[in-house]
Amino acid sequence: VHVLIEGESGTGKEVIARNVHSLGPRSPRPLVILNCLEMPPALMQSELFGHLKGSFTGAFRDRIGLVESASGGTLFLDEVGEMPKALQATLLRVLQEKEIRRIGESARRRVDVRFVFATNRDLRELVVNKRFRLDLYHRMSSVRFHIPPLRERRSDIPPLARHFLELSARKCGILERSITSGAMRRFLAHSWPGNVRELRNEIERAIALYPEAKRIEASMLSPHIGCGEVGLSEEELVRLPEAVRQLECRMIGDALETFGGNRTRTARHLGITRQGLLKKLKRYGITPPRRNAD
Repeated sequence: VHVLIEGESGTGKEVIARNVHSLGPRSPRPLVILNCLEMPPALMQSELFGHLKGSFTGAFRDRIGLVESASGGTLFLDEVGEMPKALQATLLRVLQEKEIRRIGESARRRVDVRFVFATNRDLRELVVNKRFRLDLYHRMSSVRFHIPPLRERRSDIPPLARHFLELSARKCGILERSITSGAMRRFLAHSWPGNVRELRNEIERAIALYPEAKRIEASMLSPHIGCGEVGLSEEELVRLPEAVRQLECRMIGDALETFGGNRTRTARHLGITRQGLLKKLKRYGITPPRRNAD
């Protein structure tokens, strides 16, 4: 089953892709990564599928492509929305027939590769604009993950900030580090256009500029972090878990209503496992509609 991961830049799509690979049965085999933005379109076909010696100018030897290199494992294609349309038809055949053909070769080769795709573009909009193949979009999105931007999941900011602080502090040999409430308020008030990547960079910047400090304070942050945006008071920080609980209850209730109480479809829509949904139903005391409580 192939996987499509959607989300803005910096939301952690590659982390999800690595987890999909490492937690699955293909984990002993290779995880191969290609960012479609990093490869010139003219070279992408050779990079993916390989070529024979002499098949074009500069092909001085046979070369195995990334698809074959990932045999038995996973090929992660990042920014797949940037793939040239001429190459999309070739990729579609690989997904359908599980075979490739190197440039300059007549015979086809069988491959066993699970593809994980990621994009920060709206592929459905690209399909409407004739820039992405509809059949390829359906074929590659057997399983879809949508990662919300960090500004829509502010409850993740404190644990993420502390995690990145621990990682950065460990490199400097100062393990007892913390983030003051003032700095955390700035983090929570910021809109994070660069998402998780921006948060990590901000933590690493503070550690680099103040290597001896045991606490990250608001004055150590970049001037634009949380400034000119609506801040949160101490009282609001205390109520954040309750706000998260209310949001989750509302989203779960709405999804259950939409899917007639079907837990499997509700969990898939919310981007969580069915078991995770059952735990939340029990924790929040939510009773789903009985129309189709699968």
